[in-house]
Amino acid sequence: MTPRNEALKLAPPAWTLSLTTTKDPDHQLKSLMEVLGRSDDSKPLQAAVEVCSPGWVPEAVPPVPKVFENTTYTLTLTPGPGSRIVSVRHPIRQEVGDSLELVGAEPGWWHGTLNTGNDLGWFLLEIGVCQLGSVGPVRTDRVAWLSSDI
Repeated sequence: MTPRNEALKLAPPAWTLSLTTTKDPDHQLKSLMEVLGRSDDSKPLQAAVEVCSPGWVPEAVPPVPKVFENTTYTLTLTPGPGSRIVSVRHPIRQEVGDSLELVGAEPGWWHGTLNTGNDLGWFLLEIGVCQLGSVGPVRTDRVAWLSSDI
């Protein structure tokens, strides 16, 4: 089995998002820098992540997403203690939500494949969360990451 490399991991209290790939994100970044004629000491390429989830205070240095165009990622969303993930969707691209499914013995675990295609820029996911054992209300957390930008 091909090893998986982490491109992004976020862990607010209600859920954990993990984005992995069989490609080596560090090698992809180095190759991109070479193609652009940039040295290792050049200003880094722009990348960012934003999370809107109650109770989450980002670390002093937020994680830098290593997400690139035309790359396939495995997306895994697991609920935090006392939480259940009831939906995962992209506000525009329905195929993103269609590629994810509930998995595992625990309620609210989501898993699927995501391919960024040629879509550089902000990628947004809306995550419907409720308390474990509750039928509502559902709140919507949002996470967005900016792919490496030239």
